[in-house]
Amino acid sequence: VPVILSTAVYNISGIVDQGVFKYLMLDVQKADKSTVEIYWGIYVGKYKLLTNVPIAVASAMASSTIPVLTRARIAKDRKEMRRKTENAIRFVMVICIPCAVGLSVLASPILQLLFGAKDHLSISALLLQTGSISVVLYGMSTLTNGILQGMDKMRLPVIHAAISLALHVVLLVVLLMVTNLNIHTVVWANIFFAFLMCALNSRSIAKYMRYRQEVRRTFFVPLLASALMGAAAFGVYHGLYVLCKSNAISVLAACIAAVIVYGVALLVLKGLTEEELLGFPKGRTLVRIVKKLHLM
Repeated sequence: VPVILSTAVYNISGIVDQGVFKYLMLDVQKADKSTVEIYWGIYVGKYKLLTNVPIAVASAMASSTIPVLTRARIAKDRKEMRRKTENAIRFVMVICIPCAVGLSVLASPILQLLFGAKDHLSISALLLQTGSISVVLYGMSTLTNGILQGMDKMRLPVIHAAISLALHVVLLVVLLMVTNLNIHTVVWANIFFAFLMCALNSRSIAKYMRYRQEVRRTFFVPLLASALMGAAAFGVYHGLYVLCKSNAISVLAACIAAVIVYGVALLVLKGLTEEELLGFPKGRTLVRIVKKLHLM
């Protein structure tokens, strides 16, 4: 039941956002109905759709982490619990941080490639650039929910989600009433929701597991590698677009360049060990390739 409830709060937040946003925009501020519907359609149909893809990785990791942590908890092996928690968080950050950077750097080209029409492209791209950080925060909050559940602290994610939802609604109302950010207020409120979830969950994990997160390889190295990746993707896209004038070709080439640069930078900066790389899909093949290239 607590697992269902904590997941339900995530889904309820979207319904609440829609109700609050449309009520305040239409009934209080008397905004044009078609404009409000267009804003909400962009938010749900483009922004949420794209940001939910990498977050799904965190959801899968959270589901796989629960039985592992439960087994270690029953065996009273705190060292193993801390090791599994650290590896799970690092894996999610290695995936989510570059996804966030990539969505921000290539926001407009990706939207053109997937949705074609250029109507409201500037609004869609700005939403994606502004809210790309939510990929990291929602990924982290989803995973830490699973970690707390694996620790048999089932009620905590529900309590944290309820607190975050309430404060996030307050922020949404305030922003809508005192600013002209329109649909951007929903993005900022959701970033705040995910940030609060991360903070509250991480505090509880540190308290009950006596856990302290390793920072350099978990956050700094993926962030630096992602910055190099973003610069490479930006350069490849714009350079190739000048030559061929094809958005699709330029985006695909930029994505391939981004994957290569990020992978090489992550390994050169010692962001992953051989053991951690073996945990990836096709890990043994990746290790063989990396060793042949003398990157490990």
